[in-house]
Amino acid sequence: MTLVVGLLLSLSSPSPVRAVSLFGEASSNLKRLPLLKRVLYLVQENYVDPKRIDAGVMFVSALKRLQAQIPEVRVLSPDSSSVILMVNRQRLRLSKDIISLYSLTPALSKSLLFVKQHMITPISDEDLQYLCIQGVLETLDPHSIFLNRELWQEAQIDTKGSFGGVGVVIGIRDGKLTIITAMEGSPGAAAGLQANDVIQKIDDVSTINMNTFEAANLMRGKPGDEVVLTFMRQGFVEPRTVKVVRAIIKTTSAEFHRLKDNIQYIRLRNFQSNTTADVRRFLEETAKSGLPSKGVIIDLRNNPGGLYKEAIGLADLFVSKGSIVSTVARGNKEKRRERANVKETFVDIPLVILVNSGSASASEIVAGAIKYLDRGVVVGSRTFGKGSVNILYELPGETALKLTVEKYLTSNDSSIQSIGIAPDIRLNPARVDDERVSLFTSSLHRGEKDLDGHFEFDGDRFAQEMPSTYSVRYLAGKDNGQASFFDKKKEPLKDPEIAFAWKMLKRTRYNSRKKMLKELRAIVKQETTLQAKRIAVALGQRGIQWAHTLPKEPQRGCAPPFVRAEVSAADKTVRAGKKAQLTLHVDNRGDCALTNFWALSQSDDFFLNRREFLFGKIAPKDKKSFSVEFRLPEYTPDRLSRVAFRFFEDEKEYPLEKHHNFAISGIDQPKFSYLYRINDNDIAESHRSDGLVQRGENIQFRVFVKNSGAGTSKENIVTLKNLSGSGISLNKGREPLGELGPGQTKEVIFDFDVRDYYKRDEIEVELTVFDSQFAQFVNKKLQIPVHPPALQEAAVANPQWLRTQPDKSVDVYSGLSLDSPRVGRIAANSAVRVAKEWGDFYLVNIDESTEFCRQGWVQKQTLVAPEKPKSVTATAKNYSCAWNEPPSLLLSQEFKPKSVAQSRLFTLKGKVQDDQDVKDLYITVNDEKAFYQAFDANKLAKEGAFEAILPLKKGTNSIYIIARDGQDLIDQQRLIILYRPEEAQFKKISLAQ
Repeated sequence: MTLVVGLLLSLSSPSPVRAVSLFGEASSNLKRLPLLKRVLYLVQENYVDPKRIDAGVMFVSALKRLQAQIPEVRVLSPDSSSVILMVNRQRLRLSKDIISLYSLTPALSKSLLFVKQHMITPISDEDLQYLCIQGVLETLDPHSIFLNRELWQEAQIDTKGSFGGVGVVIGIRDGKLTIITAMEGSPGAAAGLQANDVIQKIDDVSTINMNTFEAANLMRGKPGDEVVLTFMRQGFVEPRTVKVVRAIIKTTSAEFHRLKDNIQYIRLRNFQSNTTADVRRFLEETAKSGLPSKGVIIDLRNNPGGLYKEAIGLADLFVSKGSIVSTVARGNKEKRRERANVKETFVDIPLVILVNSGSASASEIVAGAIKYLDRGVVVGSRTFGKGSVNILYELPGETALKLTVEKYLTSNDSSIQSIGIAPDIRLNPARVDDERVSLFTSSLHRGEKDLDGHFEFDGDRFAQEMPSTYSVRYLAGKDNGQASFFDKKKEPLKDPEIAFAWKMLKRTRYNSRKKMLKELRAIVKQETTLQAKRIAVALGQRGIQWAHTLPKEPQRGCAPPFVRAEVSAADKTVRAGKKAQLTLHVDNRGDCALTNFWALSQSDDFFLNRREFLFGKIAPKDKKSFSVEFRLPEYTPDRLSRVAFRFFEDEKEYPLEKHHNFAISGIDQPKFSYLYRINDNDIAESHRSDGLVQRGENIQFRVFVKNSGAGTSKENIVTLKNLSGSGISLNKGREPLGELGPGQTKEVIFDFDVRDYYKRDEIEVELTVFDSQFAQFVNKKLQIPVHPPALQEAAVANPQWLRTQPDKSVDVYSGLSLDSPRVGRIAANSAVRVAKEWGDFYLVNIDESTEFCRQGWVQKQTLVAPEKPKSVTATAKNYSCAWNEPPSLLLSQEFKPKSVAQSRLFTLKGKVQDDQDVKDLYITVNDEKAFYQAFDANKLAKEGAFEAILPLKKGTNSIYIIARDGQDLIDQQRLIILYRPEEAQFKKISLAQ
């Protein structure tokens, strides 16, 4: 069954893949692809622009989505009519000449079955189908997307405005699940929950390392059902438990404030089913209070949209006649026109709409109606520019399709697609503080036109948006005064844009946009002058002579200044992880003064892109310098960086350009290996510390982490996440390591309880070691078997020496089973000291100096008595710890990353080494997979060589090399290569010298 939830106007992003079992037999899914068929049918019948539906393009896009997500997959296009699908070492040539969506399904089915057959790492059939659907939809537009279960649930709550739950807003604070606010009148508030309470358990499930979606999903449920929350509060000696009965929770999309001078402030987060009713109720209550509104501010900043009908309803509260919006379906034909209803409107109240580049879709409908129907003034910055309408279609498996089905025209019968709505009064925030000086780029607009695949609607109905009437640059703080939507202590008038709107409404008598703008000319001029002086004073305190008024006539025939750039650092080397300065020196060698002179940097490096260099006034024969400080991320490799500069006098570009190249030196990186042990803290006497997991036990999970890299790790954390749900209670699962130098090892101890009612035969946990500075990590999902109680007690043997067999090494285990963690290996013909025997196992002492490898269990049959017992000593043993170590990537040659590359192609050679077996290696160049090589799995090789020819684009190239071993542990290296043919050296520079 397909359920149309509602017309939706909002921004969104592609959803991550999640495996959800939808159908029956897995293999039949890949043959039939039922979910994909349903999506293609809905696209065929309802998509707004049939010209964008191209089955051949969709086919290639689906394969490239597989390539992006699955290491073994590569897609090549040898000619215009075919594509080669490579999986591991196997190739399949496929035709791109797919003429209809009907024939697209069998072509993708054939491709997915081929992928499934030859992959090394297993992937679910559902995931494969999801990836294909995402790839197909990427060919349409940025807003037609597939919603997985999590995003679909959130979308339903956002549109319906209600759900069954406890009524608390949650977030992650310092790694802990924390209540941000308890909604008034909610079951959570009635139970005594407060802001800043830390939720430790939901029923019996620990929230350690739980994300907000997982926590919300556990707290939501059927109204009337009970949920038990364990929480901690500052001042509590120990956690407390409270039972909360779930109820229908109505989410709010609006917050309301009554400001001074009878001016009302309404902030809308999105448009959901109760938005219009809530706003109407607030205005009616205000009217009945005896203090009618002198004006209303509706804040739509960063409001991405929502329900189409709610946008119409909200606009209709303030206008009495005219067209609010009209929609256009296929063929550019008008489908319907929504007109204002004269009944029950607030047409006499002066109105200001606040917008910015985050105001999209439904927000733009409201702003456009108020502006074009001459009802109020729009203030802020240009809106996002999304002129399309989406519908949500429910799909099997708690998933959904969000599809663009119409485009809309605002009240003046024009599309704002990719243009947005220009405010009547444009506000440009300026920052002048210790961290940054930014007069011109703080209001940088990013909108629909910047999205890949966005619409550019054709036809007479596409009209250029009218420009702003006034423009005001104002001095803003770091956060521009905007507080959280749930911050009850928020004072709106501390926000400079709200304060400006409030000043406007104090001074106006009219409810007409045109009359308001005419009347407000004086206050805008006054505010412009005031803010210009404030900015000039702030810059003057930094030694910059900045004029708040410009010369009326530009000077002509002036010689351009001489400009020099330099980069400096404390140790004379621009080094990763350290601060440095980029300085521009300007020497005005001409006879004309430069006024409000500044430069803007452009760089592929985010830390140097769009930085402002302000010089102010530079008199003839005078020199000025300006420096910006930047800090390179620790993971920055050796490289050459390029920064270019454009120059301006106030807002007018000056005819001068400059660029500067400088070298960056990378630093040694850490790298993590791990092993773990299981210690069972006995509850029942029969268990006797056998190192196995059994029901009713408290398990001590001991993790040993070794830094096997050359760099020191400081900002690191080790986490253990419960993936088994109810019955496993994680008591401790998050711990920083602290400083970990090369070769150093540290231990972290976690623990969890295994409840008697836990039914599964194994426990699944996820272990992660992560360094946030270097972006280095190791991550592994572990399956830990759950054993029955021990059948016998351990026998205490007299300490004795035994020996491994002459030709066989022996694995040592953490517990009394071959499926417990392996902690080490004893070489053949080595002496072993036995401490205990238990059934078919010996507990052996091996290395007294090493905590993580000190003891372990071995099978009795692997040890024999020495020929000469008296001659056996501890020094005779040969033992190694069983570290889980990622592979090592070694480039086999030197290259010159601090030089400009000349050739568009270069060869990269190297090898991958591992202590057990190497699996494969792949390389991406600028986020496109350019190389894949699998190593021979049958040989379990510990080393594999590779050679790749990689393409470069003009400019900065980011190259990632990722190697995997048999445990799916990875090692990665990043290379940055600057390729600019016009700056190339004579000698060809490549990675294969």
